[in-house]
Amino acid sequence: MDYWIKLSQFQCFSNEINCIKCNKCIDKSSKLYGLNPKIDEKGLLRVNSRLVKASLDVDEVNPIILPNDYFSRLIVLNSHERVLHTGVNETLIQTRAKFWILRARRFIKSILYGCRFCKKFNAYPGKEISASLPPDRVEKSQPFEVSGIDFAGPLILRDGSKVYIALFTCAVTRRIHLGLITSLSAECFIQAFRRFISRRGVCKIIYSDNAKTFKRADKELKYLYKLCKDENVSRFIVNIGITWKFIVEGAPWWGGFWERLVRSVKTCLKRILGKSSLTYEELYTVLVEIEAVINSRPITYLYSNVNEPDPLSPSHFLTGSKLTVLPSPNTVPKSSKCDLIKRWKHRLLLLDHFWKRFYK
Repeated sequence: MDYWIKLSQFQCFSNEINCIKCNKCIDKSSKLYGLNPKIDEKGLLRVNSRLVKASLDVDEVNPIILPNDYFSRLIVLNSHERVLHTGVNETLIQTRAKFWILRARRFIKSILYGCRFCKKFNAYPGKEISASLPPDRVEKSQPFEVSGIDFAGPLILRDGSKVYIALFTCAVTRRIHLGLITSLSAECFIQAFRRFISRRGVCKIIYSDNAKTFKRADKELKYLYKLCKDENVSRFIVNIGITWKFIVEGAPWWGGFWERLVRSVKTCLKRILGKSSLTYEELYTVLVEIEAVINSRPITYLYSNVNEPDPLSPSHFLTGSKLTVLPSPNTVPKSSKCDLIKRWKHRLLLLDHFWKRFYK
């Protein structure tokens, strides 16, 4: 080993070695000038550090200087294998235990970049071209006619009990509805779902993941619809019905259109609550306020020109304006029949204009 070290040092640092042997100062332009090198009793070029009196090994106090050549490459590869093909820092620490390689971090990075073993395990999966969105995601529909459902939590209340967030999102307009439930049981979800359709309207299609709660709720809903059809209790539910679709198991990205909104809700909660704990009523109020903020987010381009139209938000498709701004004082229509019909037609035209801007 010493022979190969001497050969590597002499091929790159012959001038510095001759200067040290002749007790001359090394030129300031030399790469070794800042290391204050010395030659030990074996003839090896070492760093002359200030840790001579430290209770450390000789190789740690005065590491052997090596250039960026093939021999140093073999040293780095050996150290990389000894640390089980971990990162640059681990390999650098292992190498510094005995050797001081010039510009070691950059040199090690270039070597590890070509490590075939690491490339095999650090390789990124191939980026496939995404398929076209299903018709349920792009066709014009009423808000929440096609919805996605997911849970978030648990959240700890002030009394120590746990609650969960039930998120309902429109697959087309991207509007959300947040509910607060006390458990992940199918019974609690059914109650939250009944509140949702009572306030937002009955859905035609529902997307969700393969959680056991949703699967059991789907069975109970189908059983409920069967009873309704047999007994003719609700003509409306019989005519409309709800189609429940589950995404593929082991493919959470299929539910990306609700997972992204779950992240937005969690981000708002973390920034508002921090480490504080709330009561059930306080937390429910915060969730409703977060719902209003997210439903007022822009989903179209925000122009810098004052003459351009305001960006659309999910709330435009339900209320015609953002939920976080005060209404105009001139928006209250007159009570005459002609004026009300005119305002109703104007609202239909405005909603159609929103859809055209949304598709563009």
